[in-house]
Amino acid sequence: MLAHWSGREAAEVDHALFSSRFEEEAEQGLWSPEDYLLEIGRRLGYALTVDEWTTSRRATTEPDPDVLGLARSLSNRWRVGMFTNNPLMLKQHFENVFPEAAALFSERAVFSAELGRRKPDPSAFRLLAQRLGTTPHEMLFIDDDRQYVDGARRAGLNAKVFSGYPQLLEQLAIYGIVP
Repeated sequence: MLAHWSGREAAEVDHALFSSRFEEEAEQGLWSPEDYLLEIGRRLGYALTVDEWTTSRRATTEPDPDVLGLARSLSNRWRVGMFTNNPLMLKQHFENVFPEAAALFSERAVFSAELGRRKPDPSAFRLLAQRLGTTPHEMLFIDDDRQYVDGARRAGLNAKVFSGYPQLLEQLAIYGIVP
């Protein structure tokens, strides 16, 4: 969508936004939502609107209904949250981009940009624990990215890698967490 709207090739968009450090900087909270949108426009030579950005992000967000259903089920008994490497712009428009997750996680949806640190930095996980009012060793972090899990472990969290819904259920069962 961004390529179409801006008249750029997909590779140009990727380079301008994702291969550069721009998106990482935004995920660290270095760009306000307004400046983030302006910078995307500058980089693409196209004045992207909030509605276009939201539409584009929604189109590239792939909800996993099984995982969301599991989180919903577990939230009746456990404190379930979400930690994502994403900019303040997404935090601001979370309900429009990913309404299922926004409704489920609410204030327990934590964005790296809010903490000023990204996964896999162990300090990001320590700040996450602080934000959620707990200690790292009381948290269970499960992710499909081994680097993120390693960073969580270095911060003192219980952390497991999963690669698909069945393995996620297995990892939770190890801790006695069952839907």
